[in-house]
Amino acid sequence: HHHHHHHDNEAEGDGWSEVGKKSKSSIVRNEIKLQETPMSSIFGGVMRLELRRRGMKNTVSTQPFHELQLDIHSPYVHTLEEALEEFMSPREITGLKAANGRTVDAQQHVTISPPLVLVFHLKRFAFNEMGEKIDKFIHYPPSLKLPRRMLHGERQPLTYVLRSVVVHHGKFLSGGHYTAYCQMRMSNNNNTTNNNTNTTNTKTS
Repeated sequence: HHHHHHHDNEAEGDGWSEVGKKSKSSIVRNEIKLQETPMSSIFGGVMRLELRRRGMKNTVSTQPFHELQLDIHSPYVHTLEEALEEFMSPREITGLKAANGRTVDAQQHVTISPPLVLVFHLKRFAFNEMGEKIDKFIHYPPSLKLPRRMLHGERQPLTYVLRSVVVHHGKFLSGGHYTAYCQMRMSNNNNTTNNNTNTTNTKTS
């Protein structure tokens, strides 16, 4: 499923030049580096957005994250894997202004440098003007494999194991309760719940 966005910002600009595969250079902009904290050393990853346009250098921007926010409003999304697929799929961006004043279309590709513990936030309130919750069941697996194409750089696919889930109870964003389910190391049962808001996955060594 492709997403269409309209951008007016200038496509070219100042930035670092990064040499990618096959020594194709791309312009790197908005390189945000956060100070390392105990939290970021566990939960901190980096998202890399690459804008690809025909006949122009690719533009790369990076941003740190502590959780990946996944849209689940699409009728095609019923699982965590499908929500992640939707998040990572290339987005069509139309009407981008090039340096010479022409407008060009581009594709935005997302990859991540993954953290030790990966947190997903399912956006259950994002697409409803009434502020009511998207209450459909989203299935998530006991272990999640991230394919290589999602990961920045030359890496093997990564597997994360489900450790905890935080659930919001209540119809509206303005109120309700949270329950956290954690898997203890000694037990082998998987806790499952209908209504997860965050799933935290830990990398297996």
